[in-house]
Amino acid sequence: GDFHKAISYHERRLQIAKEVGDKAGEGRAYGNLGNAYHGLGDFHKAISYHERRLQIAKEVGDKAGEGRAYGNLGNAYRSLGDFHKAISYHERHLQIAKEVGDKAGEGGAYGNLGNAYHSLSDFHKAISYHERHLQIAKEVGDKAGEGWAYGNLGNAYDSLSDFHKAISYHERHLQIAKEVGDKAGEGQAYGNLGNAYDSLSDFHKAISYHERHLQIAKEVGDKATEGQAYGNLGNAYDSLGDFHKAISYHERDLQIAKEVGDKAGEGRAYGNLGNAYHSLGDFHKAISDFHKAISYHERHLQIAKEVGDKAGEGEAYANLGNAYRSLGDFHKAISYHDRHLQIAKEVGDKATEGRAYGNLGNAYHSLGDFHKAISYHERDLQIAKEVGDKAGEGGAYANLGNAYRSLGDFHKAISYHERHLQIAKEVGDKAREGGAYGNLGNAYDSLSDFHKAISYHERHLQIAKEVGDKAREGQAYGNLGNAYYSLGDFHKAFSYHERLLQIAKEVGDKAGDGRGYGNLGNAYHSLGDFHKAISYHERHLQIAKKVEDKAGEGRAYGNLGNAYHSLGDFHKAISYHERDLQIAKEVGDKAGEGGAYGNLGNAYHSLGDFHKAISYHKRHLQIAKEVGDKAGEGRAYANLGNAYDSLGDFHKAISYHERDLQIAKEVGDKAGEGRAYGNLGNAYHSLGDFHKALSYHERDLQIAKEVGDKAGEGRAYGNLGNAYDSLGDFHKAISYHERHLQKAKEVGDKAGERRAYGSLGNAFHSLGNFRKAIEYRERHLQIGKEVGDKAGEGESYAFYLLQFLSEGNFHKAISYHEHHLQIAKQVGDKAGKGRAHGSLGNAYHSLGDFHKALSYHEINLQIAKEVRDKAGEGRAYGSLGNAHQMLGDFHKAISYHERHLQIAKEVGDRAGEGGAYGNLGSAHQMLGDFHKAISYHERHLQIAKEVGDKAGEGRAYGNLGNAYHSLGDFHKAISYHERHLQKANEVGDKAGEGQAYGNLGNAYHSLGDFHKAISYHERRLQIAKEVGDKAGEGRAYGNLGGAYQMLGDFDKAISYHERHLQVAKEVGDKAGEGRAHGSLGNAYGMLGDFDKAISYHERHLQIAKEVGDKAGEGRAYGNLGIAYGNLNDFHKAIKYHERHLQKAKEVGDKAEERRAYGSLGNAFHSLGNFRKAIEYHERHLQIAKEVGDKAGEGESYGNLILYS
Repeated sequence: GDFHKAISYHERRLQIAKEVGDKAGEGRAYGNLGNAYHGLGDFHKAISYHERRLQIAKEVGDKAGEGRAYGNLGNAYRSLGDFHKAISYHERHLQIAKEVGDKAGEGGAYGNLGNAYHSLSDFHKAISYHERHLQIAKEVGDKAGEGWAYGNLGNAYDSLSDFHKAISYHERHLQIAKEVGDKAGEGQAYGNLGNAYDSLSDFHKAISYHERHLQIAKEVGDKATEGQAYGNLGNAYDSLGDFHKAISYHERDLQIAKEVGDKAGEGRAYGNLGNAYHSLGDFHKAISDFHKAISYHERHLQIAKEVGDKAGEGEAYANLGNAYRSLGDFHKAISYHDRHLQIAKEVGDKATEGRAYGNLGNAYHSLGDFHKAISYHERDLQIAKEVGDKAGEGGAYANLGNAYRSLGDFHKAISYHERHLQIAKEVGDKAREGGAYGNLGNAYDSLSDFHKAISYHERHLQIAKEVGDKAREGQAYGNLGNAYYSLGDFHKAFSYHERLLQIAKEVGDKAGDGRGYGNLGNAYHSLGDFHKAISYHERHLQIAKKVEDKAGEGRAYGNLGNAYHSLGDFHKAISYHERDLQIAKEVGDKAGEGGAYGNLGNAYHSLGDFHKAISYHKRHLQIAKEVGDKAGEGRAYANLGNAYDSLGDFHKAISYHERDLQIAKEVGDKAGEGRAYGNLGNAYHSLGDFHKALSYHERDLQIAKEVGDKAGEGRAYGNLGNAYDSLGDFHKAISYHERHLQKAKEVGDKAGERRAYGSLGNAFHSLGNFRKAIEYRERHLQIGKEVGDKAGEGESYAFYLLQFLSEGNFHKAISYHEHHLQIAKQVGDKAGKGRAHGSLGNAYHSLGDFHKALSYHEINLQIAKEVRDKAGEGRAYGSLGNAHQMLGDFHKAISYHERHLQIAKEVGDRAGEGGAYGNLGSAHQMLGDFHKAISYHERHLQIAKEVGDKAGEGRAYGNLGNAYHSLGDFHKAISYHERHLQKANEVGDKAGEGQAYGNLGNAYHSLGDFHKAISYHERRLQIAKEVGDKAGEGRAYGNLGGAYQMLGDFDKAISYHERHLQVAKEVGDKAGEGRAHGSLGNAYGMLGDFDKAISYHERHLQIAKEVGDKAGEGRAYGNLGIAYGNLNDFHKAIKYHERHLQKAKEVGDKAEERRAYGSLGNAFHSLGNFRKAIEYHERHLQIAKEVGDKAGEGESYGNLILYS
């Protein structure tokens, strides 16, 4: 192996031959020098010497020498990668050997031709030549030649992936080499056996053979072969995942190649070192030597060019392409693989041409151009079949499977991976068999058949352990972690990802280390531990930057964006997703670019900027269509559906979710199909079609159970609970939310657990069980704070507002909603900010501060318009209408409710449409237009029945009862209130049950059955106390006071009114406080204490003016008029009644206008001005007839009869 020493000896021999004129000896010396330079890898210099040898052989007529020269020239041109020229020289050698009868030379020529055709990937032709070599060697008794023929046959069958046949030939070679004492041949046989067992993935056996090869090389002092043995050992340890040990062997190979001057060997060693550092994930070192100046692969390339080694040059280009692909520089990778392909075509190496197509396919796959990837992999497959390369054929099937999986065609992917598996089993390649199981696992994971996926990943893991492949063992653990993640078993996923991380550290796989951290980050994210998730993603990012893994860096930024999104820090999320997008564009990763646009869309959605969200989701959709990513296309449709749902365009939302569903069915994605059903359920829920929503959520649940997705099962239970809540079936809703909670706890899903607690809080709130509602909401808030979810924390404060409003604790409600507003501002959530303003408006409404309520609702309306949230805009109009109604501006209230109704119809919001009809009914009732009020309440009732809203149906019955009460049809009013009570009992609505009892009490009061009225008001009071409804408790006290007042029990009446007043003050209900003052004034008036009565009425008037309650102000004027009339101060009484009349006309309140006319008639009667009295009583009668108030009409006739 000391070629330099050999050259010096051959040069001296040449000099002597020239001196003595020995032409034959001179020729032989040239031939020997050619062989020595060949050994050094200097093939051009070798050729020049062999050509001189040929020339002299021709001159002296040495036919045998001429033949040998042709053979040596053929070997040199083969080493240069010029296989066709090599064949032409070997054919001339063969021809001469036959002419001179040189059987040994003829056999050698056949062997060389076999090697040349092997290099051209024509393995069957190679075998036919090696068999002729073998036959001749046996004929002439050339045992060494026979051994080499067996060795060459073994190599050919190895290339055909018939590894067991290859081994049998190499064992025959070994046996012969031992028999004849051919140590070099023995070493070569051990080396070939090592390579064959490496191909079978029996790396430990391969290593034992390579160590014997190394031992022999050292024994015989063959430095070049020693280097090759080190290189083979390095490759075997690389396959085992022991990259550091691999590097140490490749460095010894490099050192020897430099010592003996073997340029080709030096190049190969640089290439192997580059690959080993690549496997370590230290991609920067993979393209640079340990001096960090010249890349290993570039040094390999430089040497290959220097010595004219076309095959080595191509191999270097391929390695550079793979390294740049790992760095995320896919365009540069493609340029290198194109050069590799060009060289393979130039030299006619079909097998290498196929590998180049495969590498190009992988690079285009990384770019997200899956169709182009498939076209390259199909060319690779075609060539592998042509040349009979079974292993290459399997690899092409695997690559095609991965490409079709990325396209979302999972069934086609599976068929390709099954073909790969079949081939791996046929050729006995355990490692590739394991890889095929892993790919099948990933494909079944995409189909949501997670249990099948796990079984395949477990087989992959078992094989990786059997063959001792640590790197693939780590991959199998990672894939198992992903499958358990998909099943919602986050704790199990977490344990597998930790094993992946442990192995990556053991074998020094930096990229695997990074992926392990990323996977753990995702697992902690799913567990709701967002801060821990961020710490792992930051470690992944740090590693990706260190090793210059641009693609990994982008993924880490994307994952960090998702984690900050979950924390409610949407602006930070956007900054990370923008970095991910930038990197995807830089490296040309179209699929990654699409995913980044999707994530940005989700972040802007959470900020309430739905139109910006839509623009990003449309870009994602466009890219997914361009690259043929069906799964990505489906996700984009789903995200667009969610955005249009938030905008209140529910029909458009449904059309997008239906497209998502169609794609999920096409590609066989069961989990995606379930997700689409869930989204469709939510959209129909928003439309108020709760029964249709239920049917979709039940399909989602069924699929989640089929595929074993525990987390998805929990979400489906939660959605079913929400639908039953909206239907008013609160007990059923609670049972579903409890199942959601149970599943979330089972899989450790903190975010799902938080949502379940919030939903349970809402359901118990709807049942009127405010104490239990608070208990669940406190757990909801606690989890939000634990995991650092600012948006979720804000949502918790929003829940509390509803709670404290229901309890009548309005000041506390406001403080919680100010927290919600503050958080919404912090995280930049425009839509959330709008909702918070709306909630604050509701709180101030409950406090009786209607002007402040209006200001908050107007801000909510403005924000809803800015973000173009039609449904939110409609709700804001409804809230503004309610506030104007309380201010006594009924016409303005109606105009707002009509806008709400118009929007609800536009967006198809049936529940909102029903609510708007109900509000219009209440406003027309306040105007005294009771018939119009009834028509609106009947439309509300009809819609509530259509959509199955039991609670809404009950409210409509209650409102109809109130309208018929105002018409004086108390019996009809009672029948409607009884239906309201029945519905409230059916759905377990305690708060609604209490309201129905209160309304029944008022109806029996008007019928004069005060004892029955009191019994109903006492039930109302009892329920209000049970559920903690302070405002309801206050109203019940007021109604009881009114009933005892009519029974003449004024002391009892006053005590109840005082309790009403006390409660109103406690909860900050100014409007209720005013009403209580008015009721106390009436009670003291009936007691004859008119001065005290006046002071209470004046306090009522003052409060009504403060809060802007025009109707309440009018009633206070009327009560003051009655009090001054009782004091016989009729002129003052008339002045107050006129103000009452003026206010009633201003706000359009026909009922109060009628009462004011009646009171003025009575006052003028007392003054003896009967004509004016009659005039006012006639107006009283006219209005009673107009509005259909039979009781009022009867009262008018009673007054007018005095003048007949």
